[in-house]
Amino acid sequence: MLITNKNNFVFLIVFFIKLIFIISLVPSIQEIWFVDFIKNSIYEPSLDPWSNYLMQSGDPLGFPYGPIMFLTFIPISLLFKFMGNPFGMEDYFIGIGFRLTLLLFDLISFIVLSKLLKNKTKEIIFFYWLSPLIFFVTYIYGQLDIIPTTVVLIAYYLLSKNEFRNSGCFFGLAVATKLSFALILPFPIIYLWQNKRLSRGIKPFLNSLFFILILFVITPITSFGYRAMVLSTPEKASLLWLNFQLTENLKIFILPFVFFIILYLVWRIKRSNFTFLTSITGLVFLISTLMMPPSPGWYLWALPFLIVYQINTDINGKLLISLFTTLPILIIFPNDYFSELKILDQSFNYNTSINNVNESIIYTIFISLGVLIGIRLYRETIQNNDYYKLNKKAFTIGITGGPSSGKTILKEAIADLIGDHSLLFIRENDYYKWIKNPLQKQSNQSLNLKSNDLLKLNSDLELILNKNTINRKTINSSFSQYQNMKYFEKDFIVVTGYNVFLPDALNKLFNIKIFLEPDIELNENWLKAKNKLNIFFKNYEGLKNIKKYFDLYSQQNKSADIIFSLSYVNKDILSYKKTQNLPLKMNVFLKDGIYAENLSKALISICGVKLNLNISNINFSANLSIEGDIWAEDIKFVASRLIPNLDEIIDSEPKWQSNIIGLMQLIILMQIAYVMKYKIKN
Repeated sequence: MLITNKNNFVFLIVFFIKLIFIISLVPSIQEIWFVDFIKNSIYEPSLDPWSNYLMQSGDPLGFPYGPIMFLTFIPISLLFKFMGNPFGMEDYFIGIGFRLTLLLFDLISFIVLSKLLKNKTKEIIFFYWLSPLIFFVTYIYGQLDIIPTTVVLIAYYLLSKNEFRNSGCFFGLAVATKLSFALILPFPIIYLWQNKRLSRGIKPFLNSLFFILILFVITPITSFGYRAMVLSTPEKASLLWLNFQLTENLKIFILPFVFFIILYLVWRIKRSNFTFLTSITGLVFLISTLMMPPSPGWYLWALPFLIVYQINTDINGKLLISLFTTLPILIIFPNDYFSELKILDQSFNYNTSINNVNESIIYTIFISLGVLIGIRLYRETIQNNDYYKLNKKAFTIGITGGPSSGKTILKEAIADLIGDHSLLFIRENDYYKWIKNPLQKQSNQSLNLKSNDLLKLNSDLELILNKNTINRKTINSSFSQYQNMKYFEKDFIVVTGYNVFLPDALNKLFNIKIFLEPDIELNENWLKAKNKLNIFFKNYEGLKNIKKYFDLYSQQNKSADIIFSLSYVNKDILSYKKTQNLPLKMNVFLKDGIYAENLSKALISICGVKLNLNISNINFSANLSIEGDIWAEDIKFVASRLIPNLDEIIDSEPKWQSNIIGLMQLIILMQIAYVMKYKIKN
């Protein structure tokens, strides 16, 4: 499945080593606290296991975890209890079942990481599955933090797939497993709130999150045992461990201070990507580790997120994190209360003779490495957030063409991918000059260059790009009534009209310029379909003058980055009355054809279209001729293969079209990605 050949062998060897540890090693912390609590719950079943445990004279520190942690261990532990009955070894087998649960979650973390980091199985085996920190903390020392860490990892994976409801549920389950994980809850919420393309997910996310929190975190408060063991755990004081003494009675607590600073900086970011989210989570967990007293289990919190970074960084970063995740073992070894193991009923203490000075030196190195990793994490992933620089300024797209050339259809196709929440649409006709008797004037002046106030359009677009809000009284698309419009900056701005490329100043404001040039026969039929032909015939002396229009306005194609020229595949059948379903072919001109060859190969191999490509040896422009039916799913697949970080541009639920419109969507997205990545200055 995920692993094969050599990787498979290494994985299985490590798996069986961990299994041997589970069967033969009994960490003292589990025997004294955790397993003792689970045994009490099995032998003395209760809806309130915490209170029941305390009434049986259990240690209040025995199980400082929420209901989900408890429910996680019960099934396998109970199963192994019955398996141990014939041998009279119920307690020992309960312990094996308890530790097998840890191995199960360790395995789940591996699988989830493999899904998050596709084609990185070898690296995940090396950095995660072979991690000495996981070996020690989980299988030797016996801490349980692998479980909430895995649950959080699942939550992030589901969020990356836009499964908002399920993701919110698992974030809630992580907190209901270990309350400390509430520390990171603000960040996925901000991530959804600040990303317009994901905004639809905020409600189902919060609904499922709060449902789980109310059910498994708030409701158990009625239990005195839950309040004593979970809510009153000494672990809470660790958050205030590092402080700066101002006066005798006044302190500044460093960790909460840093946390709120990070929270504010994240909130200031207009739009974040998923890599940023995982990186900020890793950074918060890392800082928490550095600013709280050393505790073995806590070192696991940041580990999956550091590994994601470790796999994608350079050799220096890989070495830093490897050393950082190894040093905690040396810090935990000396003089620890829970340093005793039972190996086949024989006690063994792994304390070392390391003195306090050497231990402090090791801890100092550990903190230094953590700071260096935090700086690198910020510089390489957080500071460089937003692959396509959508935080900088709105991306502008100009679309021009004649009457019924497909401008509105193309705008709607773009909106289907980007989402209306991220798209501001401005029409040239929104700046129509004749506000009196608009219907009368429109029929005579709609194609007149002087009919629209292009200077005002240019001025307003500049203001919007500088984050100003514009209020305008415009005429609706049917030229029948007035409407109030509010224009404000979004991630993308699309401007359409007959003349928008003619003024040089306005022309320069567009990041991409698209010219639509349907064949005259096709344009005539589109005009008929919109019941406009008679109007234009009346005022422009029929088709003859519509052809003159093309000569007059086609000069704008010289400015275009993309020219879409559409025509019928077979003009011989145009005598038939029904022309709306006739197959079309498309010629595409790309002023910069740098990605044209890759696009052509993908369309031929994946979509099976008939395609001819010609790339200029002079200026690297490209002409593509494309024919054939194409499914929307195939176009979607091509986009995922050719456009890196595609999910940063498109909506969480993009609507891909088939055939010609779908091809236009694909080409425009590739042009957007290219311009954003390589042509827009930081």
